[in-house]
Amino acid sequence: MHHLLAYNSTLAAVAGLQQVNAIADPVFPRSNGNTEYQISRNMRIAAAFAGAAANVRTRIITPTLQLRGEPQVVPISGTLLPAVDPNFMDISAAPIGVKTQESIRIEMESNSATDAFVGLWMFDEDRDDFKVAYRDLRWLRATFSVTTVVRAWALGGALAFDETLEAGQYAVYGMQAFFATSLAARIIFPNQVYRPGCLGQATAVSRSAPLFWGGMGLFGKFDSVGLPQVEVLDTAAATVTYTVWLLCGKAGEGLVNG
Repeated sequence: MHHLLAYNSTLAAVAGLQQVNAIADPVFPRSNGNTEYQISRNMRIAAAFAGAAANVRTRIITPTLQLRGEPQVVPISGTLLPAVDPNFMDISAAPIGVKTQESIRIEMESNSATDAFVGLWMFDEDRDDFKVAYRDLRWLRATFSVTTVVRAWALGGALAFDETLEAGQYAVYGMQAFFATSLAARIIFPNQVYRPGCLGQATAVSRSAPLFWGGMGLFGKFDSVGLPQVEVLDTAAATVTYTVWLLCGKAGEGLVNG
């Protein structure tokens, strides 16, 4: 499984690089005045998104990464909200390693005062299987109500699937979430610590990054009588209805290689 870390703050109208602040996360503590995430074990960054209306460059900084030059997020997005077919950095084939007890800092340069959002998709160091293990995957659609909060994850209400699910366990291998002010969404599985997620999209006709269509391996599993919850990060505060698509396989239908 992976975990989505999010940075979201307003940059000032000054020259040069500025820090984008980490938002509160229940899994990874923040350090240095709650501006960076402290990593509790060796991990790897498999993907990143860096968005701002005046984005010039964005880089990832840890003490170890500085030794060889801070890695840039490439490509960067010139919009805060993820666009249709977003500029998204997929480095899952050669992820960036980060070390235990290091803090991950994000810096961005902008041409003017602007809001900035950066997402990092984090995997454990020993994770090397990004394959889909189940046959007969399908996208399942659900909606949920949520009261969004600016610069904080907001927990949604119960998922309402379009159809009644057959009893049993489901494995999730992809995710897309839709609302007009959405930056990102994470899914919370029962009895799982990591919270995997995806970029938000304005509408269901928006094309997201292909990595969210099964390229990240298993997100987690849930039972038909113990549904997961979804939390979202938005640019505005309001009570709204989100749409989410989950790429699911039914447990018991057999593994691809078994």
